[in-house]
Amino acid sequence: MPRICLAILTSLAGLLQAQGPFGSRDARLIRDLKENGEVQRRARSTVWFEAGALPESERKELADLVESGLQHLEKFLGGPYRWQKWRRPNVEYFVSGRIGVSRMMADLGPVVLLSLARVKSKDAPYLHETVHVLTTPLVEPGSGGSDPMWREEGFASFVADEVVTRSGGWRFAYMSHGGNVTVHRECAGLLADGQTSAVDEYIGNGGQPRGRDLWARGAPGGVAPARRTMYVCGQSYVKFLVDRYGLKSVLRLFAEPDAVQGQRRAFGKPVHQLRQEWHAVLTKAQKES
Repeated sequence: MPRICLAILTSLAGLLQAQGPFGSRDARLIRDLKENGEVQRRARSTVWFEAGALPESERKELADLVESGLQHLEKFLGGPYRWQKWRRPNVEYFVSGRIGVSRMMADLGPVVLLSLARVKSKDAPYLHETVHVLTTPLVEPGSGGSDPMWREEGFASFVADEVVTRSGGWRFAYMSHGGNVTVHRECAGLLADGQTSAVDEYIGNGGQPRGRDLWARGAPGGVAPARRTMYVCGQSYVKFLVDRYGLKSVLRLFAEPDAVQGQRRAFGKPVHQLRQEWHAVLTKAQKES
């Protein structure tokens, strides 16, 4: 076995001891795909596939998309920035039927896991997860800091949709069905629904719905209503901030140890005032629908 592969496997083995069951399972999956899967390599990205899962033409299509997407995302975001954990990273993507929810695994490096089912239906969130790679901060929030879900998921969804609109690619419309064009209206509708209205208090603030509320699905094959609302309204809030205060100001939040308190420094206003302005935008979007 080549020396570089042995080094990778040794590193992964060490990680297994430091991670919980979820991370350990992912590390084993990565090891298996590298040993037994099929691979497509590009200049800045490598995509590993479960053997026999996709024809070569589809493997090449995804590999070309993630390579192009990485470059378009970096161009949109600017930088590199001092707060980034990985500046101009080489990103590894892993595609498998054993992956249920696509995700980025910062503990394993600039690594993205993609659901095979989503790849087959051509709506895998490869751009969304790559945004997570590019915005992983060098220093994680301390015990008193805040790393809220609305910032993480809302920003990734906003940027991914902007890049798809400008440069093409697969749109991940699982949460916000119309993307940035309709996200304010979609969020307003969700906050007017008694089942999901309570999510409002978390947007712009810290915290998130409790585990069961966040993951319990409303219908077979669907997404939990509270989880969808966090994504959609997080994206809406981020879009509001970018439209009114600029992308560079929003990016400053990733350098803040507390993304909630840091909004005053980034935008010059307290959170309650920003939320009032955002709610006014939602009301206007709802009236215009």
